[in-house]
Amino acid sequence: DANVHRRSSSLKIFYNDVYEVPLPPNHRFPMAKYRQTRELLQQWITAADNKHSNTATNNSNLETSIVEFQVSPLATVAELETTHCPLYIQRYLNGDMTADEQRNVGFPWSKESVDRSLSSTGGTVAAACHVLDQKRQQKQQIQQSPSERQPRPALHWAAHVAAGTHHAFYNRGEGFSVFSDMAVAANVVLERYADVVQRILFIDLDVHQGNGNAVLFQNKPQVFTFSVHCRANYFSQKERSDLDIELPAGCDDATYLMTLH
Repeated sequence: DANVHRRSSSLKIFYNDVYEVPLPPNHRFPMAKYRQTRELLQQWITAADNKHSNTATNNSNLETSIVEFQVSPLATVAELETTHCPLYIQRYLNGDMTADEQRNVGFPWSKESVDRSLSSTGGTVAAACHVLDQKRQQKQQIQQSPSERQPRPALHWAAHVAAGTHHAFYNRGEGFSVFSDMAVAANVVLERYADVVQRILFIDLDVHQGNGNAVLFQNKPQVFTFSVHCRANYFSQKERSDLDIELPAGCDDATYLMTLH
């Protein structure tokens, strides 16, 4: 039927829990949360696919989705250098950080920790590039056949079950953040996909302010930093995002969602 259109959406989810980092006993960082989150997502998606498979088969107007889980690639030095100091990068990769620097980051240095940091950044870069590759392809198809009737555009999504390392600065890390995955991804795609993306919005909903990203993009209008965080939970110097919203400790769900909307 020429009047029936099926729109499909693709979702690629990157994960890096294959890079396990040995931590001292009673270390406060919950490293297992990444694997647990990924496994829970896979269970939910499998259950949802089973529930809706018959409905989608009988109704060609429904949106179909394709979900693929993929191990996060390691970020390259060139990608890191779009955002971070080259000397800092090499010092970290080679294990030349001082004891104070390592204490500020919160992780002991190891080869496993390096791989985790690189994959935490590389997965976010890969997720952003996946979406923009699809957008670029759609744009090229429309340009090549402008007179043809175009189908409804597919929705392309990507996610990274890791990272969110928004406390990293140009030449130092803190708060379990060595490199800022979000900042590196933003700078990479602004270089590689200038024909597709011109501005980027960061919506940072961590309990802590995204202080590193706030500083990294202070003089870069292409990236707007928006942080919603707890006003009573600053462990480091407060910085200035493009938009900061502080919420009280113990804020309930209704207040949080009303503020975000």
